[in-house]
Amino acid sequence: TDKSMQHPPWGTLAKMLRASFTVLLVALVATPTEANARPARSTQSTTALLCVERVNVSESRGRALRTELRRALAKRPQLKLLDDAQVLPRLLAEPKGCGTRGACRRRLAGTLGIDRLLTFRAGRLGQTLMLRLTVYDRDGMKRGSWQEVLAKGGDKPAAAAAALRRLVDGFAPQPQPLTLAPPWYKRWWLWAAVG
Repeated sequence: TDKSMQHPPWGTLAKMLRASFTVLLVALVATPTEANARPARSTQSTTALLCVERVNVSESRGRALRTELRRALAKRPQLKLLDDAQVLPRLLAEPKGCGTRGACRRRLAGTLGIDRLLTFRAGRLGQTLMLRLTVYDRDGMKRGSWQEVLAKGGDKPAAAAAALRRLVDGFAPQPQPLTLAPPWYKRWWLWAAVG
């Protein structure tokens, strides 16, 4: 038989495979990842808490609930919560009950330059406390509503604070940490091929 038609020796085949693998590895390492290819963009949403409506809830308890709600909202990195000092003067310039009318919410969102408006309601019926958080977009349209009902004994500050955190979780959940893939030089297949 002709020797030119025989298979190459194993040493030559191994060298060709290593060279091919090296070219492939360089191509993979040189390719930009999605994180490197795109600039990071802000995902914060400018938000304002408009009003706290109370039904059978004292003014001092309403203020305490509002403070606790602001604290829960401020802990969300995806939200940029406007201070009351920025919101209240503009809200007071609007007709009473602005949080309940779409045209007024739209006008207020435009003057404040915000993405979302929040209204909060607290009501009591006997021993039951109901909390409701409603979210409106910049056009004044309702985008969602979350409710917590606290039965007897639920009016304690710790129980109310936990309920408010659950309301905020429904509207703006805590972001989960990203699990990143190990860098290319720590991957098993690289060392298995080189080895």
